[in-house]
Amino acid sequence: MIVLKRTSGEIEVYGGEAVLISEDLLLKRGAQLFGVTTSEGEEIYEDLHLALTAIVYAQILGLPATLTAYDREMLPVYTLEVNHVPDLPQRPTPRPST
Repeated sequence: MIVLKRTSGEIEVYGGEAVLISEDLLLKRGAQLFGVTTSEGEEIYEDLHLALTAIVYAQILGLPATLTAYDREMLPVYTLEVNHVPDLPQRPTPRPST
């Protein structure tokens, strides 16, 4: 996937689907911690980049994940569910010889 940000500020996405998260909006809502929840539990990150990396890693493992931004009192201020698991290359299944 390629994401192009034009000089006008417009964003174009080629070859896939992208979710745009505004760091400014998260900060205005008071986000200070970021939780990534999968079927294996929730991990808390202080850094948004690390949380987004964990979301991508969960997708690679085939796990749906949820990103939750928390304020300093651990109240959720933003939630994003990432249920799409990318199509990964599959090995061909051998056919029985007849």
